Amino acid sequence: MGPGQRPALSLMEKYGIYGATVSAFSAKIGVALETARGVISCLNLSARRLGVREGMVAGEAAKMMQRAPGVKFPAERIGEDSQEQSHIIHVSPKGTRILTMDSNSMVTRENERDIVLTGSHGGLVGNRPATKYPVLAAFYNDAGVGKEQAGISRLPRLQEAGIIGATVDAATARIGVGLETYECGIISYVNSLAREAGIVPGLTAKEAAWRVLNQMDRPDRRERG
Repeated sequence: MGPGQRPALSLMEKYGIYGATVSAFSAKIGVALETARGVISCLNLSARRLGVREGMVAGEAAKMMQRAPGVKFPAERIGEDSQEQSHIIHVSPKGTRILTMDSNSMVTRENERDIVLTGSHGGLVGNRPATKYPVLAAFYNDAGVGKEQAGISRLPRLQEAGIIGATVDAATARIGVGLETYECGIISYVNSLAREAGIVPGLTAKEAAWRVLNQMDRPDRRERG
């Protein structure tokens, strides 16, 4: 089980939602039809009470949930600690920033000079770009890599876009928590641009981010674009 799975299932349990995950080795990350054919790996108590079990095909489990009585949501709202967070770690004299984001979806035009460490998995989702807007460097969680290496499929696309790209090992940082990617993550996979920047598997994500920043802020470096 990846570090990010159990908290998500527990949160769904708290708010009365039937929850389950499929093994990343049975379905490609980011492809809904694959998830439907995937094999259940973990589930919360509400789903277990319905009869959902590990090893069941996800599509069959979904049908059981669909036939189940509706759940009553608690009156309390999800707290701030469950909302997506972003943190600025450092701003250099030239304006290059190291920052963390819980989700890749939080990237905006304002991040074009940033080194971004996200909590998102490193898999492409449909035909969407690797990042909504170009950044200097982007770090993701490899989510266990999984079937057909879907968990690191962003890396070649980042390379094509001229973006330094790397993932951290899912066993070292919780998926969905950008700050963990920075503080705890250990690099697992990189694209060629990252390797040229001196980023290799086994390096801490924190050290990798600072290597990029130091290179981007060199006096002899030309501005991009």
